[in-house]
Amino acid sequence: MPPKFHGISWTNLTRVSRQFDDKRSISINCRCVISTGNLLNSISIHAPKINRSTHLVAPSNFVIEKACRMPPAVDICHSQNPRFIVTHAAKNPSTKNGLDYIGKIPLLNACTVEISSKLRYYIEECALLCSPKDIYICNGTDVEYMQMLKILRKSGTIESLPKYENCWLAKTNPADVARVEKCTFISTDLKSDAIPIPRKGIIGELGNWISPYDMEKAISERFPGCMKGRTMYVIPFSMGPVGSPLSKIGIEITDSAYVVCSMRIMTRMGEKVLEALGNDTFVKCLHSVGVPKHNSKVSITHSWPCDPERTIILHKPAKNEIVSYGSGYGGNSLLGKKCFALRIGSTIARKEGWLAEHMLVCFPFFYIAPS
Repeated sequence: MPPKFHGISWTNLTRVSRQFDDKRSISINCRCVISTGNLLNSISIHAPKINRSTHLVAPSNFVIEKACRMPPAVDICHSQNPRFIVTHAAKNPSTKNGLDYIGKIPLLNACTVEISSKLRYYIEECALLCSPKDIYICNGTDVEYMQMLKILRKSGTIESLPKYENCWLAKTNPADVARVEKCTFISTDLKSDAIPIPRKGIIGELGNWISPYDMEKAISERFPGCMKGRTMYVIPFSMGPVGSPLSKIGIEITDSAYVVCSMRIMTRMGEKVLEALGNDTFVKCLHSVGVPKHNSKVSITHSWPCDPERTIILHKPAKNEIVSYGSGYGGNSLLGKKCFALRIGSTIARKEGWLAEHMLVCFPFFYIAPS
């Protein structure tokens, strides 16, 4: 049975578009109440039956000539039923500065690919925890890449090396220059599911285990409000060719433009990954460079923010979750690299019956001195 809709009223609206999923093929009968003479401030639309796609065009209290010259602002509102989407393509007074919102956080760009309910919930969850000033969904274009480089140059994170084209030097904090294996943990209910248990008094060398309770405690001590004043970047990326049945998709959420640029190099990322993802599951990757405490002994500069004294990298294989805090170094912040491809990839491979392989290919270079 199709859902029953009550009268819906929009103000200052020139175009309404309703879209439904492929399973519904009922014809639609709509009644628009418009007064003669002066335009109404609102238009009531009743839809007792629904179809896959219905477009209704009606005048509003904006003068038609002025409305045509106005830049369109797209505001996508999701109802409680995830199959029902109302799209406002007009000058919407409820949208501040022409921006859409995810939760209560403004979205800087209009994503051309529909965001699934699973992904939207994950973004809202991370935004509620980290409190960023705004959200940007990465599309993987060259224009976006140049914008990220401009941001990094302005902040002093990178500088151009003019001898080579598109060559950049990033100067990290001396305390944030390598992976931190001692701060890298696997969270499972049983310790034996993560690492081999050594004899009493012996420290193992094959990873570290943390209980689910301690993992949540570590997150709650570090992440709340860690992105205040920063942009939260949402990076859809694919480990392997986009659309391949052998590839795995992840979503990394970070507050580092350096991570965005690096993930563009290391993985296949952007809106084409969102198209391939659809409403399927994905590996959740949350990262923040962190905010050091006021009594931190490490000198932190604006060009390379980090919190090396509280750096931690957490993995929860049961839920395909990765959480990294306090480091901007590649192995700790590019979560598709070691965290996904090696650790989470191994557990996914064990469940699905394949082998995860992680390696580095090096090319030898020889220098022949003149005689």
